[in-house]
Amino acid sequence: MAQTLRISAIVVILPLLLYAIDGRPAPVEFAGTGGGPVGILLLALAALAGGAVFRALNWVNPFFLGPLAASSALTAAGVPLTPFPDAVLSAGQIVLGAWLGSTFQRKLFEGAGREMLVSIAGTLLLLALSTAGAVAVARLTGLPWETLILATAPGGVTEMALTARYLQQSVSFVTAAHVVRIFLLMPVARPLVRAIDRRG
Repeated sequence: MAQTLRISAIVVILPLLLYAIDGRPAPVEFAGTGGGPVGILLLALAALAGGAVFRALNWVNPFFLGPLAASSALTAAGVPLTPFPDAVLSAGQIVLGAWLGSTFQRKLFEGAGREMLVSIAGTLLLLALSTAGAVAVARLTGLPWETLILATAPGGVTEMALTARYLQQSVSFVTAAHVVRIFLLMPVARPLVRAIDRRG
């Protein structure tokens, strides 16, 4: 619930913030790239293989990190992969959202008001700090501050990539930044929590 509130707040706040400063971007048609059905099949096979490898290695979220790592490695090596059609992406988002929503139980909402307020306050503070950091990095590097705000925002890689796409920012840069963050944080999250539990 806390993660859902965090991502929802960021996905709503960031576009409105950028609209207020830069204005709403003009609609853009996004065309897929790659080799048609063969490229889509290659992407699907790479995703399945990456998920299987990460599951065998007992990584956290293997069928997220594995396909992400496999497809990133292939495209970085110059192998053309065809993005899934928008209908597939939309269906995936619907399934993911429905699954997350179905995990909420009534008892979660009973007596959790203070925790939710703390979560929202923490999200706003984290967003303010990441935005300030992004603006500072933009001044030092000359990179677009809008792109850096999306790249450093504490949101999910999918949500920030889709937001960057809609706002006509560098989707590849934003995605790469979040991929680095995910691969730094997710593998160490479980041992870190266990270490804290052992120390009491």
